[in-house]
Order: sequence, then structure tokens, then C-alpha cells
Amino acid sequence: MTSAAVYAAMVDAYHSWTARTEASSGDRWGGQTAERFRMDPRRPLSPDLEVIASYLAPSDVLVDVGGGSGRLGLPLALRCKEVINAEPSPGMQTAFKEVAAAAGITNLRQVQASWLEAEGVVGDLCLTAHVTYFIREIEEFLRRLHRAASTRVIICINSLANPNATAPFHQLLYGEPSPQVPGHRELLPVLWDLGILPDVRVLQTRAPVTAEATPEQAVERRATAEWVRPEDRERARSLFTSHFDDLFVTTPDGVLARGSAEAKGILITWEPGHYPNV
Repeated sequence: MTSAAVYAAMVDAYHSWTARTEASSGDRWGGQTAERFRMDPRRPLSPDLEVIASYLAPSDVLVDVGGGSGRLGLPLALRCKEVINAEPSPGMQTAFKEVAAAAGITNLRQVQASWLEAEGVVGDLCLTAHVTYFIREIEEFLRRLHRAASTRVIICINSLANPNATAPFHQLLYGEPSPQVPGHRELLPVLWDLGILPDVRVLQTRAPVTAEATPEQAVERRATAEWVRPEDRERARSLFTSHFDDLFVTTPDGVLARGSAEAKGILITWEPGHYPNV
């Protein structure tokens, strides 16, 4: 199998699993999910944002692919000419607009479309953070990033792909791990096969993920996840509480799944001009 075929098979397995285990929703990333990703755009920059900001010039246009509620794009808008949020979720786009308005940020453009369907969206830099895990047509996705950026493409992921932090919880509750989405081990060979040799920077800390304020809230969030059947939620609460130290860790940011807390941020970046034939 090619690297892209391996990648697609993993995404297919994950989507097949979520189709069986999660209630269907017209906007999977809206509602409470969008609410969890609201962050103050004027907060101090995290290590991954500091690196991304170092590539930005005040005159640059940044395309944030799958930019959600602006967790990364809105702070970066304070440091460049314009940010274009290419995001298909209506709920995320609403959150983006509201957070931007509250922070007084106006140098923005919103494009409500998936990246594979967006037309005519170009900029100096193309950024995508924690999106590649779910993209079946990964080669075309990467080519579109490459062709839309005049100076640089930046991909942000965690060393443990965010959805894969679910696996220990599913193993404990149902006796089997959840399917794994592709991460850096699968993404890099696809880039190499496209003829792109990116720079890979491993940060000493994880890219930010949403933490819960208390142990009880952390357990409740996992016990009421969409993949937990309603009739199993009370059992999930009991199991996740009794195995708390195995599943969770308390950090300065709050309580996180242990795998997420121990992950490191990875930035994969390249200059399109070095690879004109992609």
C-alpha cells in the first residue's frame, strides 16, 4: 500500500467507528465543542504560537485552514495584515465571529467551506492545526495547502494525535481500544512521497488542548463523550473515577487525559517555492 492509502485506511476506520458509536449531528464541531475552543485572543502566546508568529510579517495574509473558533488565528491576526478562516462548521464560524468581535479584531475574512471545496483562497502563509487527523484525501489536501501559500505552509499536530487520547478510556469501558487516526508517523511519508522534505520541529511542551478545572469535570466530560452509549455513562463515571490516576493528570492548566498531557507539539513546515513541481 502507498503511504496515502495507509493514511486513508486509518481515516476510514476511524470514521466508520464514529458513525457506529456517535449520534449523527449536522454540525459535529458546533455546540459545546465550539464553546470549549473559545480562547482569549490577547492571551500570552503559547510555544507553538510563538514559533508560528516568528514566520509572520505585518504585511502577511494568513490562511487558517480549519481554523475553528480562532484559537490560533485570532491571536495571529494581531500580528499580520489579515487572517482568512477557512472553516466548514457553522458553529465554529459563529464562535470565531463572536470572539473576534469581543476582542475588537477586524482584519479577518471568513470562508465557510472545507479546504477541499474552498475556491480561490490564497495567502502568504497557510496554517492548519489538528485537522490532518481526519482528512482521507490527504494528498490533495496537502497539495492545496502548498499551492495556496506563497511563502510557507505550517502544519501543527501533537505527538499523540488528539483523538487517540480516547483509546485508553474506550479500552477500559468496552474492552477494546478505539481506532487510531493518523499522526506524524503517517503524515510525513505522504509528504515525502509528494517530493516535499519539510522541516520538523518538536516542541518541549504539547500544543494546547482544552483542560478541565476539576477531576470531577474531567471524568464527566469523558463519561458523556459521544462514543459512550447513554446506558453506559454511569458505569463510565465509576470506572474513570476508580482509575483516575491511570487515565488523567493534573497540570497547571487543569486536568487532562494523561496521553494528551504527555504529548509534545510538532510543527511541520516548508516553503512551497522550493518544490515547484508539487
